[in-house]
Amino acid sequence: AGGLQKMVALLQRNNVKFLAIVTDCLQILAYGNQESKLIILASQGPVELVRIMRSYDYEKLLWTTSRVLKVLSVCSSNKPAIVEAGGMQALAMHLGHPSQR
Repeated sequence: AGGLQKMVALLQRNNVKFLAIVTDCLQILAYGNQESKLIILASQGPVELVRIMRSYDYEKLLWTTSRVLKVLSVCSSNKPAIVEAGGMQALAMHLGHPSQR
């Protein structure tokens, strides 16, 4: 018990490859699971995920983080939290990126 909370806490680390793995795991755990989405919200997950989108330029991390935000955004509780954390602006920063992903 408490695994999701601990995973969200790991988002404060600064190793981009490690963060990419953590965000990938969060996406897998949250997909199709409303309870997991609410636990991530209660653990300040949206705030940390938006901070990652603003702070890093490692492509794989941006890809995995945007996937978690996409999964969380279908939850009516998470959507406003993502917007309030500046999620739209953080995502917009990367729209001009030349990546094929």
